[in-house]
Parts: sequence; C-alpha cells; structure tokens
Amino acid sequence: MSDPGPPTSEHAAIACFVRDTLGCSCPDETLRRIRLSDGRGGAAPRGVSAVVEVGGRLLIYLVDGRRLQPATVTDVAVAGRHARDAQGFNRFRLVLAGAGDGGPEAAALTAAFQAAAGADDRAHLHAVPARDLPDSLKVLIQPRPA
Repeated sequence: MSDPGPPTSEHAAIACFVRDTLGCSCPDETLRRIRLSDGRGGAAPRGVSAVVEVGGRLLIYLVDGRRLQPATVTDVAVAGRHARDAQGFNRFRLVLAGAGDGGPEAAALTAAFQAAAGADDRAHLHAVPARDLPDSLKVLIQPRPA
C-alpha cells in the first residue's frame, strides 16, 4: 500500500487501527498517506514482521509478540528509534502482536522496551491481541512455509 489515491478498505482498516487501537491522534491528512511493507525481507531489523509508515510522521514496527524474547525487543526498540530519527519521523511505535493478554512474558517485554527507550517520550510500546489487528497485518505475522 502506498501514497495516496482513493482509500481502500485495507487502508481504512489500518487507519482505524492506528487511531483507535494505538491511540494515535494524527490528523486525518496524515492518515491519508499510509505505506505498509513486509519487514521480513527488507531493511527492517530482524524480528520485524511489518513496517507501517503513516504520513511521514509515525513509524510503526509490528513484531510477532507470541514467541518474542526481551533481547529482541531491546534490539528492535533501539533500531526503531534510530530509524525514526534518521528518516525524520516524529514518533515510533513498537506493536507486539499477540502479546496483548498480559502475564509475566508481557511484563518482561515491557521492561526490555522501557530500558531501551529510556525517557524517550516519542517511543511507545503496544501489546495488542492478534484479533485486534487488521487482516493485512495479521497475515504478516503468520508463520511462512519453509
């Protein structure tokens, strides 16, 4: 998905996810430009399933949080903050897909993110149940055939 053109249902679902699930207060104009890319084959850090760029202002990394180690969260958080700054985004959000049910694993992942982000108020962590993802993002966290 790339810039602009008429909104598709996929675009609308991601915009709704960004605004309603992640709590982004981006103006409508910003949400009109959403770019989604599969993070597993490109320049995204290891462990990132998808990269969502919203209006040149918000950078989102989506990772499969169901089998994630705290060290991976640390690496992805550091890389995401660096990419945010290098590419001129205002905010970075790390979405742990499937880790939205809480528990001790989620606490360890949150602690790893907080240690990596420090006092950076432009970096945020979201643990989101897989069922709350738009279909276009759900498919990107599914295991791939060998």
